[in-house]
Amino acid sequence: MLGGRTPEAKAALVREVTEAVARNTGSDPGHIQVLLTEHEAGHWSLGGRMLSDVLKAKT
Repeated sequence: MLGGRTPEAKAALVREVTEAVARNTGSDPGHIQVLLTEHEAGHWSLGGRMLSDVLKAKT
């Protein structure tokens, strides 16, 4: 995901992903691992274009 989210937003995302996986798989939430990887827009592409350029075109 793109960087820039607050620690609170990331904690909420991890909590909700864990709950959804546990609910849908019957797994123990204590055994579910969630890894967040943040990238800069200049290190990501979408449709053959750098995401930083795509985002600039939208503003």
